[in-house]
Amino acid sequence: MNNSSRFSSACLPLFAAWVLAALLPAQTKESAAKELGELRPKINAAIDRGVAFLIGRQDRDGSFEGDERRYPLGQTALCVYTLLKSGVSKDHPAVRRGLAYLKPRMPEETYSAACVLMALEATHDPIWRDKIQAVAARLLQWQVRGIFSYPKQHTEVIWPDEPGAPDLSNTQFAALGMRAAAKAGVKIRNEAWIALAEATFPWQQEKGKLVDFMEDGYKRSVPAAGFRYRNDKNAGGKFTRDATGSMTCAGIGVLLIVKEQLGAKASRGFAEKIRASTDQAVAWLSANWDIEKNPGEGEGWWIYYLYGLERVGALLGTEEIGPYRWYLEGARILLKKQGGSGDWPASGRVHADTCFALLFLERATAGTTGGDGRRRPTVASEAEDSDVRFRVQGGVDGSALAMFVTSFGPAALSAHGGAPGSSIPGLRVLAAEWTVNGAVVATAEGDPRRAWRNDALAATFSPQARGKISVNVRVSVVAADAPHDGKTAAFLLEGKPVELVLAQVFEPWMEDSAEAELRNVIDHADVQAEATISQNESRGPAKAFDGLQSTGWYFAPGDGTPALSAVFGRAPKADVLVLSQANGRTSLLGGHDVITKIRLSVNGGPPVEHELAPDELTPTRIPLGGAVAVRKLKIEIIARTKGTSWPGFGGIAEIALELSSRK
Repeated sequence: MNNSSRFSSACLPLFAAWVLAALLPAQTKESAAKELGELRPKINAAIDRGVAFLIGRQDRDGSFEGDERRYPLGQTALCVYTLLKSGVSKDHPAVRRGLAYLKPRMPEETYSAACVLMALEATHDPIWRDKIQAVAARLLQWQVRGIFSYPKQHTEVIWPDEPGAPDLSNTQFAALGMRAAAKAGVKIRNEAWIALAEATFPWQQEKGKLVDFMEDGYKRSVPAAGFRYRNDKNAGGKFTRDATGSMTCAGIGVLLIVKEQLGAKASRGFAEKIRASTDQAVAWLSANWDIEKNPGEGEGWWIYYLYGLERVGALLGTEEIGPYRWYLEGARILLKKQGGSGDWPASGRVHADTCFALLFLERATAGTTGGDGRRRPTVASEAEDSDVRFRVQGGVDGSALAMFVTSFGPAALSAHGGAPGSSIPGLRVLAAEWTVNGAVVATAEGDPRRAWRNDALAATFSPQARGKISVNVRVSVVAADAPHDGKTAAFLLEGKPVELVLAQVFEPWMEDSAEAELRNVIDHADVQAEATISQNESRGPAKAFDGLQSTGWYFAPGDGTPALSAVFGRAPKADVLVLSQANGRTSLLGGHDVITKIRLSVNGGPPVEHELAPDELTPTRIPLGGAVAVRKLKIEIIARTKGTSWPGFGGIAEIALELSSRK
């Protein structure tokens, strides 16, 4: 039996009852519910815009920028988790690409491991069970004396002083990762949960002023005590920070997750210790309430704090923290603060903050969303004069096309609906052929032995490329007076085509691209790169050889034939060069100049012209004519199309070398 289900039914009232009503006046439940109902369409629209922003910022290899370089896999896993919890299907191209990027790699940091576990568990797909088991085992290896920090900076027995001292932020993410692993069926020892809680208690500050609450009709005074980022015993004998809202939410979250996972196995004394600690921490949140800033921290980590409030509210099972309706207030401010691109630019961590905002709005901790998908967009072809009326779901949102007939036009029914005296009056369908751009992509069989009765004649199709497509259906019918088992088409009815623009498609090259850097034989620290012109220092030639799709070398106006060259200290052996253009995101398509042709010289040999893939997102693979030790490269850009947003600017995100025998 899952411990969490035991806790949710039996233990929540113990924690939640006292926060349901405070002595201070507050908005009534009825008026709050009414306002929330009025806000719901705006919240849903904000979520859709935020999801679109994240999807548009995904890089060519399936990763997401942000803190991905600092915490490899972490930002990508957080974005995948957020998309799944926001209702995006696990079959959506963005999710599939993100998962493909995570699949062959293992996290090296606590944050990253936790986010990977959360993302994989949110797919609800048993195919990830072994990966979850392996990542959870690695995460638990990093638990020292119950707590977590940056695993590369600790010894087996004790955390050193700064910067590797343990902190509550790493620890709360570890708890979230452990929880996700447990939900996926991984067995985590009770001792690990108990040690986690016991190590969290010392992060709570001394008891402060009393906060009055009502519990079961009686007033109860609770001393306020928040949590800090680090405690004195693990930070060189000093308090490094005072209590903050984000860390107080973290402390509450860790303790309630432990209680949830232990369930009835927690002793009464241990459960009471958790209750007392979390009561005091929630009292601190109420006494220091601020929905527009992170209490004790100001504007720093503000949306991270809101995501913490969401966890507190979900784990306590309450809509109120003291007299404050945390979700309603938070939703109000997030709607006001959303940027024009659908992001939340509260800090320099736009990807992470957008994820935290979406997780708050979706109430992700308590929600069961993930992998099932939001309502898919539908396009209809149901004109009055159409013989066949149909609808197409999906496609424009990155999902597979679902195509189905809704009805036949009155003229078709009148002409083919049955002759007088027929034993089977009504239109008799033999089959439906679904076409995309005129080519048949799917067929659905009908039943000509009987008249058509709202049969959907449904089919699905997964597009292989982005762009505009035209969808239509042709339905073959048998004559009304044909024999009962007639199977010869006498008439062909056709619908009116509908057009869709597909911006998100899982194309054949994408899965290969997710693992491309693992095949790259270039030593990034052993490259001397030069260019005839660069946009600026941060987009210099070395960025085309750093192994990251989120960076690159950009040329600027003023050079008719921009060129990039490189010298390798230790010549890597390769038989294929892979060139990825500067733009690797769907949100920027066509904005920069798109390179169409290059001249490539290897080891000072004669230059050879090569056409690049017509789609700027698709990497171009150039065979080198057999395995060769590459000492020098020179790439000249000899043809390009002008960008719509930044004409004259363009470049190369990454140059990679591969050796086929190493695959």
